[in-house]
Amino acid sequence: MLPPCAAEPLASTGLPSRLVTHLTLSRERHIAAADATSPHANRRATGIAAAMRPSQLGVVLELSGRPRNRKA
Repeated sequence: MLPPCAAEPLASTGLPSRLVTHLTLSRERHIAAADATSPHANRRATGIAAAMRPSQLGVVLELSGRPRNRKA
């Protein structure tokens, strides 16, 4: 067991990683919510606003239960 003063820096190194994970998941939820607002939501504009390539956007939408391609 590490002394409390040595354990504190080790615990704080996980904070940035958890923050990035949280922000990524939040961004993906917001992208899926924006796409769900209308069957005619502009996916190209959503991808540009999210700074994602179309293939990345398709994966995010597919993982959140939205169809990757509306034409199918």
